Amino acid sequence: MAKLSARGTDVWVASASLSGGARHAHLVPLSLAWIEERVVLALKADSPTALNITERRAARLALGPTRDVVIIDALLEQSIAVERARRALGE
Repeated sequence: MAKLSARGTDVWVASASLSGGARHAHLVPLSLAWIEERVVLALKADSPTALNITERRAARLALGPTRDVVIIDALLEQSIAVERARRALGE
């Protein structure tokens, strides 16, 4: 919980799609926010990672150093456009 709630937490986000029967995997570093017991990630809606997560509704997150890593199998609850997000969420 301390790793999740630390300000400026970085996380590796692994996602995959099955477009056209071929698996397209992506692994990218992103910043994570822990808000109301949920992981919040900010990324461009048309990025491969966002498209994969939207298609599969899931991603695997890894945070922390190699010998003390925390793995989270995350499920997409909702996707919010920046202009529709509550001010508190953006802050």
